[in-house]
Amino acid sequence: MLFDTHAHLDSTKFDNDREEVIARAREAGVGAIVNIGFNRETIPTTIALAEKYDFIYAAVGWHPTDAVDMRLEEDLAWIESLCSHPKVVAIGEIGLDYYWDTSPKDVQHVVFREQIRLAKRLGKPIVIHNRDAHEDVVRILREEGAAEVGGYHALLLRQLGDGQAMPGHELLYLLRRTGHFQKRARSQRGAGACPFRPIVDRNGRSLPYPPPLSWQAKRVVLRAIRSRFYGGNHRPF
Repeated sequence: MLFDTHAHLDSTKFDNDREEVIARAREAGVGAIVNIGFNRETIPTTIALAEKYDFIYAAVGWHPTDAVDMRLEEDLAWIESLCSHPKVVAIGEIGLDYYWDTSPKDVQHVVFREQIRLAKRLGKPIVIHNRDAHEDVVRILREEGAAEVGGYHALLLRQLGDGQAMPGHELLYLLRRTGHFQKRARSQRGAGACPFRPIVDRNGRSLPYPPPLSWQAKRVVLRAIRSRFYGGNHRPF
């Protein structure tokens, strides 16, 4: 079964064709999707999407770019309560983002640490966002003992140097191997340096938020899974 581990299908960018996109994903062989609710607006819409479709599940958490807007105690309690929902399978996406200057680093660190602690307490895996913050992300994961809950690294391998082993590779997370488009080859070289085999290959993407490169502000939905797994054409959903 193909499993899309990170989607944002609740985005308003899918309002005109959401059902069609989801139907085509099913036709392409996607058997399960985790949609990400990452702030006060997207968490409820993610839960609603998971309740509507039996094969869509939810991850809920607070994104680092929105960390400054988090009411820490109140929103942590809200996330904790939602984790009892039968369709909520992970906490995320959480982490650090030093690319977008929207939340102070110290605030991001507190929000990241508190959500890791919540995940450990609840026994939920975590979905990690890392942008230009590699050393701090790995350091906090180690310091907080995040390996106890598991999860996967988003936006980590693609940003390491050619052939560089992933720092903190002893944290036995599932690894996303493919990277984002332009940096795919570099990502795979980094993955090859890891001492264990990645077991999640997140090639099928249902994301309205591409990296801020040549495709910025364009909705990104690729049928890479058909090309990779079935030998078909690489074309948009």
